[in-house]
Amino acid sequence: GYNISGSDSKDSLIIERLRKLGAKIYIGHDDKNLQDIDLVI
Repeated sequence: GYNISGSDSKDSLIIERLRKLGAKIYIGHDDKNLQDIDLVI
């Protein structure tokens, strides 16, 4: 599988659901969140 992460401007129900599925979600956009990655979409 793949490790999935992302960011958004604020928390939401969808973000909480994605976190429960194992996605790492950051609140706020920061280039520090883009370390050790292979692909940005």
